Amino acid sequence: MGPTDRQPPSVDHPTVLLVLASARSGTTLLGKLLDLHPGVTFVGELNRRRAWLERQGACACGMPYRECPVWAPLATRPSFAADHGGTAADRRATAPEVRELQATVRRPAALIRLLLGVPTGGQFRYVAYVEQLYRDVAAQADTPVIVDTSKKNLVEILLFTRIGSLPFHIVHLHRDPRGVVASRLRGARRRSERAGGGGHPWAARLGLPIVVPDALAWDRVNGAGLLLERRSPGSTARVPYEVLVADSRGTVGALLDGVGLDAADLPDAWPAPDVVDFPTNHSMAGNRGRRTRGPTPLVADDRWRDDLHPAFRVVVDALTAPVRRGLHRPSSST
Repeated sequence: MGPTDRQPPSVDHPTVLLVLASARSGTTLLGKLLDLHPGVTFVGELNRRRAWLERQGACACGMPYRECPVWAPLATRPSFAADHGGTAADRRATAPEVRELQATVRRPAALIRLLLGVPTGGQFRYVAYVEQLYRDVAAQADTPVIVDTSKKNLVEILLFTRIGSLPFHIVHLHRDPRGVVASRLRGARRRSERAGGGGHPWAARLGLPIVVPDALAWDRVNGAGLLLERRSPGSTARVPYEVLVADSRGTVGALLDGVGLDAADLPDAWPAPDVVDFPTNHSMAGNRGRRTRGPTPLVADDRWRDDLHPAFRVVVDALTAPVRRGLHRPSSST
C-alpha cells in the first residue's frame, strides 16, 4: 500500500488493518510494532471475542478483561446488530449469540451467496456487529486505526471487504513454510511432553500428521493472500516475516503511510536497529509474546534449518512449491 488521496482515518470511522497469515508467521510481532504508533490499537485475535464477552481470561496488559481499562467498559456497551440493515440495538451481544453468528456466516451455502453477491441477513448482521465493536474500541482507546490479527479470518475478510462500511486494509504476512511447520511441530511436541507422552515415542508420531496438514494450511492462507492482492492491489500489502524482522521500522512506517498515519509520529522505540522497546498493549488473545515488554531483540526464528528433519523439508517443499513461486514474484501492491 502506498500513499493515497483518501481522508485520514478518524475515531468515528476507523480504518481496520486485517492481518492475513498462517499460524506462527509473526502476527503478534507485527501487531505490537504497529501498536507503537499513538494512532493505532492492536486488539489481537478479535475473533476470540467470546472470551471477553464471558469475562474470562486476561488482556495482554496482565489484567482480567473485567478489570482492563479498554475491555471492561466495552462489555456494557450496546454492540449487537438487531436487523439486517446493520442498526445497532440497545443491548450487548451474548457469547452464544456471537458463536451462532460466527457459525452461520461460515456455512458453505452462506459463502456461496456472498460470492454471488447476495449476502444473507446473518452476514449483514455479523458485519454490523463487528464493525460496531471496532468503532467502540477506537472510541475507547481514542485511536483511528485498529489492527486485528485473527487467525482463520479469510471468511471475515471477504465479508468486510464486500459488504462492510468501514475502510478495511489487508496485510498479507507470510513466512517460509518450513519455519511455520517446524514451529508448529515444536509446539505439538512440547504439549505432548507436558501431557506425559514421554517425549520420543509421541514425537515420532507427531511428524507427518502435523507436517502435511500445516503445509496445506499454509498453502490455503497464502494462496488466498495472493488472490486478494490481485483483486484489491490498492488495499492489500504483502509483508515477508523475514523483512519485518530485518527492517521493522521501515516496514511499519510503510504500512502506517498506507492507512494515512504519519510514521514520523512513531516514538523512539528502537534503541538499536534490531531492538524494540515495547510498551504494554491491550491485545485480546494470541501468542504469549503479546505480553513481552521492554527492550526486546528482534531475531528471525530460523531454527528450522537445524531441527526440521530433511524428509519433512522435502515434503513441505513439494506441497508449497506453487504458492512459494507466487510469493517470489513482486507484489502488485508495491
